[in-house]
Formats: sequence, C-alpha cells, structure tokens
Amino acid sequence: MPDRVLGATELSGASEVLRQRAAGLGLTGVQVTPDANGITVSADGDSPDPLSRLADPAQLVLRPVVDFAPSGVTMPPPARPSAQAGNGTTAGATPSATATASSPAGTVLSELQQQFAALDCSSAAQRHDHQSSPSRPAVACGREEEEHLWYKFALGPAAVNGSDITKAEASFDDQRNAGWQVTLTFNDRGAKTFAELTGRLAAQQHPANQLAVVIDGTVVSHPSVSQAITGGAVVVSGSFSEQQARTLAAQLANAKLPATFRVSEVDVPHS
Repeated sequence: MPDRVLGATELSGASEVLRQRAAGLGLTGVQVTPDANGITVSADGDSPDPLSRLADPAQLVLRPVVDFAPSGVTMPPPARPSAQAGNGTTAGATPSATATASSPAGTVLSELQQQFAALDCSSAAQRHDHQSSPSRPAVACGREEEEHLWYKFALGPAAVNGSDITKAEASFDDQRNAGWQVTLTFNDRGAKTFAELTGRLAAQQHPANQLAVVIDGTVVSHPSVSQAITGGAVVVSGSFSEQQARTLAAQLANAKLPATFRVSEVDVPHS
C-alpha cells in the first residue's frame, strides 16, 4: 500500500518496477495487479519473505572510512579484504580509508567525535540508520561475521550512491568460493567518481584507504583500496545468503518506486 494516492500512470510504473524486482529474485508465477488501494503481488512458493521485501528501498551509498573500532570488546581491527574491479581482479590488498585526501588516517572528524565515541553497535537499539544526508559525514554499524562482532564506523560524505548504478547482478563466487556477491555497474558519472575516489583512497594509510559499502545505514563491507578501480564496475561481498544477494540486486537494479510502499498483508497459500 503506497503512502500517498497514486495516479494510474504511477501505479502502472510501480507495478512494472515490482515485476522487474520479482524477476530479479527468481520468483515464478508472478502476478502484479494494481487497484484503487495499492498493488497486489502474488507468486509461487511457500515463504512470504521474498514478497514482503519487494518494496524495500535498499539505499546504497559508498563512503570513505575515517576510522572504525569493535563495539563491546577491546581488540585491534582486522585486516580487510580488498575491493575488486568488475572483472573479479583484485584491486587492493591492504586496509585503509578517509573522508578527504587531507584527513589524517585514523582521525575522526570533529563533528563525529562525540557520536563515534558514544556509539555502541553491540546494542541492537543503536544499530539504526544514522545518516542525515549523503553530503555529510556519518557514523554507522557493521557486522564482522567471522569474528561474531559488531564494529562502529566514522565515515566521510557519500561519493557514489544508488542513482549511479545501471546494473546489479547476484552471483556465486566459484573461483574463490567466497559465497554470494553482487556486481554493480555504474553509469558514466558514477564510474568517473568511483575511479577518482578509489585513486584518492589508494594514496592513504590505514584506516583511511578503506571504502565502506553502506546499505540502509549498515556497513556490509569495507574493503581496502591500493589502486584506482576503473572500468565502471565493482563486486560487493558481505557474507550474503543467496536470498539476500538476489534481493539486493533486484532492489538496486531497477527504478525507484514513486512512493513508499508498506506491506499490508502477505498470504501463503496452503496446498
């Protein structure tokens, strides 16, 4: 159900976006029906989860990392995996990051110092979206699955966002057996900005050479960068399940919905 009244053209456009997202999720028997009260979507299957997430916005931004630290424990941060170009070749090998080329590595921006110091990502109540604007620095939480720990991050302003993405595909990394991942392809503007950003980060010291992939306010990956990544594509990994990777790709690959939709009811047919 949309948060405002939509005209026939908007409902038709929203229906097509939901249909494309459903196809990206691999759902079968999909039926999308607009009516006066909203849009009804049905599909084959015995789980309501894929349908209930079709209207989720999935806001993605790429932000330079200024600093990060574990929450709830005292320990040094781990070395990070490298960012990859779209063809799967490794583009970096050491951890690092920063908001601007002149920011000292590991120095939290003054406007974030109090927020960063107070943030405890081990508390579920604090793991919400702290971003007030893409153009402003922000703090965020992220999960390190291998260590079973939450980390807190101080991040610079967003450099690339979801509007710069023209294609998103989910796939399983057979070569390195690294699990499910999402390959993002940027438009010309995004490709240029991404190349400039990664080139700038590559010149920084740890932790200022890391790039945070932030989805709905949560850091899902923060690879280090050791050289500019050109070619207009990047691979994002973050301990995704197949369903999570396909959902993210479907949400990012297709146009934005004309309004915020909420799921009013999800029925699972019984055989």
